[in-house]
Amino acid sequence: MSKLNDRVHSYMKQNREQFTARVVLLFGLSLILFGFCMDTPENIYHGFITIMVSPCGLITDYIALAGIGAAFLNAGLVTITAMLMATYFKAPYTGMLIASIFMSGGFALFGKNILNIWPIYLGVFLYSRYKGEPFGKHLHLAFFGTALGPLVSEVAMIFSDYHPIIRILAAAVVGIACGFILPPVSTHTYKFHKGYNLFNAGFATGLIATVFVSIMRSFGYTPIKMFYWSTEYTNLLAAYLIALFVILIVVGFWLDRCAIKDLKYITRHSGQGADYIGTLGFPGTMINMGLIGLFFTFYLLAIGGAINGPTAGCILSIAGFGAAGVNLRNTLFIVLGVIFGSFVKVWNLTDPAVQLSVLLCTGLAPLAGKYGLFYGMLSGFIHSSVVLNVGTLYSSLNLYNNGFSTGLVAAFLAPLLPELKAPQIDQTYIHCPIRPKGEESK
Repeated sequence: MSKLNDRVHSYMKQNREQFTARVVLLFGLSLILFGFCMDTPENIYHGFITIMVSPCGLITDYIALAGIGAAFLNAGLVTITAMLMATYFKAPYTGMLIASIFMSGGFALFGKNILNIWPIYLGVFLYSRYKGEPFGKHLHLAFFGTALGPLVSEVAMIFSDYHPIIRILAAAVVGIACGFILPPVSTHTYKFHKGYNLFNAGFATGLIATVFVSIMRSFGYTPIKMFYWSTEYTNLLAAYLIALFVILIVVGFWLDRCAIKDLKYITRHSGQGADYIGTLGFPGTMINMGLIGLFFTFYLLAIGGAINGPTAGCILSIAGFGAAGVNLRNTLFIVLGVIFGSFVKVWNLTDPAVQLSVLLCTGLAPLAGKYGLFYGMLSGFIHSSVVLNVGTLYSSLNLYNNGFSTGLVAAFLAPLLPELKAPQIDQTYIHCPIRPKGEESK
């Protein structure tokens, strides 16, 4: 057994990129395997076709729309496709790339599908060629940009009475255009909130979707409203998520017995501009991802919420951002603000949109990490109001509705807090040191 451990540790250190890719591959395969364990091949086939041809704006729970097997097959295919693209284009496995892959797979349970993501990929690819830059540099943006997959599907619905070629071309043109302008727009939006919103791509896709939907409305088209929300698989999905996150934690400790030190450094980090993989390595990052996932899974169970396509997808997304800024300390502050809002506002924690807002308020983690408990709670409190109203701007055709909201809240608070002389957490909390290589376990 010790020889096996030594071989795995040696392989991981010498081939970190390949090892990380294989972990992502196993995650994608676990999604597909779970789907086939939960449904028959015939039901999965018919459900998969339904996912491909249906409108999919928020909230479209693919489990309710097409069945649990088809939903997880779609999520697994999107995840594995992202992994293969990262390998082919030699994109380094940074924390942000891991976050983008987990978010792509997670949101493929409720809005993205293996069909509507390709025009956006192509648009970002063409932008990289236009700028003379490697596609791998922008690959995480391509994955995040698939939040506009419902917009691509919606355009296909608009042209449903036309020849299939025209329908496909119209949807492709819109998707390519969205992907092409996403990198420059996201560069601008990052400056707008100064990095206090982890879901910067969600802010950018929200702006893009607002413009495109406004154009559609000006021609008299009203986007299709969708609401699918399943509740019958909560226990089974909880079991899958708990097993997945426990495996991440156990494997992280197995790979590096000193990884608990990495976790200590991670919890001292504000989350702003974080790349836990690049700074500390993968074992400690896996543990942080597992803990984040377990925390939110048990949170939903504790409040009596539903674990379904949307909520499970959001939990997977947050776990992915456990590699790029989210930790238990900076997350808890914001969640408390949303929970407090449930006592004084006109909604309940178990409302579908609110369940998603609690899970994805974590985009404000850097703000809470830098300014502490009170301002973290304030940002969560404000977010819980903003997120329930901004979706009308783009008729819920931007899947990262919370990302757009956290961008607005961060942009609103970022210039105010220094003026108010808000106390900042000690700088050692914001910039965690790199653990010396000599501390790694053999």
